[in-house]
Amino acid sequence: MPTREEIVAELDRCRSQPGRFNTTILGRGPYWARQRQIAESVATHPVTLVQTGNMVGKTFAAAGIIHEFACLHPGCLVLATAPTQVQLEEVLWKEVTRADSGALVPLGGRASKSPLKIDYGDGWQVLAYSTTQVERFSGHHAADLLVVVDEASGVDDDIYEAIRSLGPSRELLIGNPLRP
Repeated sequence: MPTREEIVAELDRCRSQPGRFNTTILGRGPYWARQRQIAESVATHPVTLVQTGNMVGKTFAAAGIIHEFACLHPGCLVLATAPTQVQLEEVLWKEVTRADSGALVPLGGRASKSPLKIDYGDGWQVLAYSTTQVERFSGHHAADLLVVVDEASGVDDDIYEAIRSLGPSRELLIGNPLRP
């Protein structure tokens, strides 16, 4: 097990090398070129749109990015959503929990399944839910806020308005390009 000093030093290296967290902290196979581009885009741009086909690893990358953002931005909030709760639980959240359980370094936080949440304390958390009601998506605030939308073309425009009203510092929207 690495020492606290070694972990802190590695997290500092991860801050300047988006995607490194995936291999050195989560212990997963390295991202392929496009997944690295997604991680780099989320680290440097306010909005990252990923439109691509099935089975290319966008959800795998999103799960790693969720953990990376949460761990590298203490006190942050990560909100994840999808068109349906089943989609969220059985696809994105499954990858999030798989990454957490296989991590080389304990990530901290207390994971729960109902609600889908990783709680680090004092409002520092990852929260995932699906809704069609704007009011249910409103009211979440944090200085560092990442919003991840899986199967983004299936999420209602009203929910996107609610997301924008939160003023996220970063947005990652992934999915198959089924609708604009």
